[in-house]
Amino acid sequence: MPEWLLDLFARYGYAVVFVGVFLENTGLPVPGETALLGGAALAHFGRLSLGWVIVAAIVAATLGDNLGFAIGRRFGRGLAERHGWRVGLTRARLAQFDRFFERHGARTVFIARFITGLRVFCAVLAGASGLAWPTFIFYNAAGAIVWSIAVAMAGYSLAYSWDTLERWMGRSGLIGLAPRGAALIDPGPSSTLASLGAELDRAGIAVADLRAILLTHIHLDHAGATGTLVRANPALRVYVHEKGAPHLVDPGKLIASATRLWGDDMDRLWGEFRPVPAGNLVVVAGGERIPAGGRDLEVAYTPGHASHHVSFFDTDSGIAFVGDTAGVRLQAGGYIMPPTPPPDIDLEAWRESFARIDRWRAGTILVTHFGPHAPVAAHLTEMADHLELTSGLVKASLARPGSDEIREAWFADRIRLELRRRMSESDAQAYEVAGRLDLSWRGLARYWRKKEL
Repeated sequence: MPEWLLDLFARYGYAVVFVGVFLENTGLPVPGETALLGGAALAHFGRLSLGWVIVAAIVAATLGDNLGFAIGRRFGRGLAERHGWRVGLTRARLAQFDRFFERHGARTVFIARFITGLRVFCAVLAGASGLAWPTFIFYNAAGAIVWSIAVAMAGYSLAYSWDTLERWMGRSGLIGLAPRGAALIDPGPSSTLASLGAELDRAGIAVADLRAILLTHIHLDHAGATGTLVRANPALRVYVHEKGAPHLVDPGKLIASATRLWGDDMDRLWGEFRPVPAGNLVVVAGGERIPAGGRDLEVAYTPGHASHHVSFFDTDSGIAFVGDTAGVRLQAGGYIMPPTPPPDIDLEAWRESFARIDRWRAGTILVTHFGPHAPVAAHLTEMADHLELTSGLVKASLARPGSDEIREAWFADRIRLELRRRMSESDAQAYEVAGRLDLSWRGLARYWRKKEL
């Protein structure tokens, strides 16, 4: 979603939908439909209520059209012919309305609501045409209800595919924005650079347009492509925690540690890990405010999953970018799996990180695996509960007789049962791929054994 729209919703909520739709329907060419789509998309993520978004749009569209009708009735068609060009009401659009009105009569009021251009000026021109007000009110109210529901459901259903909505809006003649000076959070591994490039192209962003990369932590699935991107764009600034910075400059130890976990799958999964020149790094510790993507973000130190983990918060939009601190969640409302691979899981630090994120009072959190989720407090509580469950099972496994392989298998069986109790077989398998159970056991087993020393 465009940043300007997120900013407006963060400040004014439902009023963005009401004012945008109201002004558009009075005859001003403002992006009211865009505001409705955006409000519905945010409802999908729990930021707003879809019902109230639709109500705001219906009321605004009805009132705006009636004001436009009154303006047209009071000042007549001559006003539109003399001054309409100032707000985009050209002679061609006047002719388009005339053709529609001649063909469809009063039904034009209903039909025009779904046609950009006609929707903006139809009420004014209907008022100037001499159409009876009761007839106008009937078709106007019917159109407002159907249009508001249809557009809102499209925004809600395609909330994860704003690029699709933007293409639709482009065909409707509405505005689009070309981001400049963009920032990228957790670019992922080099093995997915082709997908990253395709998505950037779809958003109208070239690697040369990037000004900053923000790393929540330096694990390969989050930071592996950083050096390659810096090589392609040497002006990039890379924000990273002070404990992770040395391993970007000299990734030898990081690669060796990852190779012990992933073995022969390293290249296939992650691709190459190029060093990042020290001159490109901006080292953070937590507590800073940094400029990125045209806005200022708060930085918080959020260890637990990794000792070099930070999170970022945009106060204007109310969105927190929390990496792996808030777990793995494959879909909205889905199960939250704690990612606990070795080497430096720290449960006490992790709980403190939950508290830091909660104090932000964010409206939405973005987890790298995968996407935006809300409400935030409920998400963090569920993640904390699942972390306690998982860590408790690992602790219990360590008290069992036998080898670590047997203990690991016992733990994995218990987690598989929990997953299949909550979801389908295919979804459970997807979680096992996203958060490998053997690595989760090893990370927590290492934590508990260190505690005993």
